[in-house]
Amino acid sequence: MDLKLFFDSLPTNFSDLHHATHTMAEVITTNTAVVPTWKKSAIALLGVDENRGSFATFPQTTHPANEIRKHLYNLFHTNKSYHLVDLGNLRLGATRQDTYLRLSEVCEILLQHNVLPLIIGGSHDLTFAQYKGYEQLNKLIDVVLVDSRCDMEGNSEEAVTSHTHSLLMHLPNYLFSFTQLGYQTYLNDHTHIDLLRKLGFDTLSVGEMRNNFQETEPYIRNADMLSFDVAAFKQNHVPHALGGLPFGLTWEEGCQLAWYAGLNEKLSSVGFYGYQPHTDSNSQTAFALATMIWYFIEGFYHRKGENILSASFHTKYIVPLDKTNENLVFYKSNLSEKWWLEVPISQPTLPYQTTKLVPCSYRDYLAALEGEIPDRWIKAVQRGM
Repeated sequence: MDLKLFFDSLPTNFSDLHHATHTMAEVITTNTAVVPTWKKSAIALLGVDENRGSFATFPQTTHPANEIRKHLYNLFHTNKSYHLVDLGNLRLGATRQDTYLRLSEVCEILLQHNVLPLIIGGSHDLTFAQYKGYEQLNKLIDVVLVDSRCDMEGNSEEAVTSHTHSLLMHLPNYLFSFTQLGYQTYLNDHTHIDLLRKLGFDTLSVGEMRNNFQETEPYIRNADMLSFDVAAFKQNHVPHALGGLPFGLTWEEGCQLAWYAGLNEKLSSVGFYGYQPHTDSNSQTAFALATMIWYFIEGFYHRKGENILSASFHTKYIVPLDKTNENLVFYKSNLSEKWWLEVPISQPTLPYQTTKLVPCSYRDYLAALEGEIPDRWIKAVQRGM
């Protein structure tokens, strides 16, 4: 399918903006007249200015993705071997649901060609369309959302804050795990958090993340798909943002999460949502999001290409479980020294895989040696049954 049918080119003066040498503008092939050749690219940027899923009213001339691009293109790269394309801005549908369909089709096409969609989006409900791009891939996927709210109000795809509910309930079901990072307890109905936990999914509040921020890395490393909402960040980091609150993640923490995501060998799509340029008078938020995207891209090009299932890439550790005939199987990467835990899958309706490697930490291995079954293993087994 010809992707040029889906995209509008960037403004004609966009490529005329002054960019210093060695900036990202040098390594991004941009759609300023025609959609660039993309099939051999590693990452494809795409803007989606769809905001009908937001409580805010946006001026028709608002183009969030372009504002972020202006800063991203002027950041300095570290390697000229980067191969990135910018497809332009997705042509919006007559309805929000039409835009969902277009975005999911574009994501599906890119994923089938092993090109990572990097979505610079409007409202966070576009996450659902990002997820649907995996529907035809015949694999179980792991989803991580970074947001202050769970977005499970209502049970209709038309509801502004129901996209997480839609994602969880979507059929066919190809969701293996779901993780909500950065939520704030007082902003969420406790029954929604309880439901996620009963389903064997993971939730980490801002406070829990800060107890040991490095322990969030295995959750990010578990993601096939990652979605950031700007609402996860402190209001003083996102001035005048709709619903902004004094508490939340810092941009430094956001950049750390983006770096973890870029390094993740299995992550195949990422979205940055919720930016509102009409409230960003000094472009502080646009610059911060551009910096997060820069960290993601840098992390991506620092991937080590490790195949953890290959014997040459790992050391295998078997920990017998007391009073049972079963063992816990751990893998430690010989390249990155990161840890994984093997989990059986036995869902007859989802015969895509029989085992799955769940990222874990050295602390999980040490706990297993003391006879404690890691919580990650228990939850994963519950989901796989």
